[in-house]
Amino acid sequence: TPCLIGDYVFTMGEYWSEYYINTMGYKKSQIRIMGDHDLDGFCIHENCESAICYIATVLVEDGTRSKNEFEAFIEALSKVINKDTKLYIKLHPRSDETLYEKLKDHNVEFIREGELPSTNIYIGHRSTLLARALYESDNLIIWKFKNEKADFFEQFASKICTNEEELSNALRTIDFNISATNKKRKKMEKVYWLNQNGAIKSAAEMIYQYISEESIEC
Repeated sequence: TPCLIGDYVFTMGEYWSEYYINTMGYKKSQIRIMGDHDLDGFCIHENCESAICYIATVLVEDGTRSKNEFEAFIEALSKVINKDTKLYIKLHPRSDETLYEKLKDHNVEFIREGELPSTNIYIGHRSTLLARALYESDNLIIWKFKNEKADFFEQFASKICTNEEELSNALRTIDFNISATNKKRKKMEKVYWLNQNGAIKSAAEMIYQYISEESIEC
């Protein structure tokens, strides 16, 4: 099937520019980087909280993973995280909060509508919010389920875990009381660029220029 090639294509970062050139057949002169709209309004915090944030995805809700598999992960999480440690659960808008009952006796705070908290450690699976997390901290732990395909964010993970023992060892190697470094931020900027002028605003301005002048400045 032939690809639909426009006069221009807007990308979220340099990484995607290379993709559209090498895979889709665009020329470099047709690429315009707008940035990641999910990062619009996002402010980077230089001093992260000594806490852990789990970034939830709707694996059970969407039928991607069985409830038993997910409960095994939550069971592991409840055992390896000290009950006094501050734990944030950044819920997806469609998350079923009842799946996290085993964590209710921890020092836990559920966030559904608010922004992603700035913490020294993040735990997740596969979510675009992991990009935002990597702007805050290098300490990313990914829990990988059985027979799960490799995810893009695995290359940025401090540890990839598949069981309770691995998760426990991963958390022992990270001192969440020490402010996290951001060595991975520059790599992340190439994929999901934080446009300080706003990605949506920049895209709108470029579209307006194209309509008015039939071209977009580099």
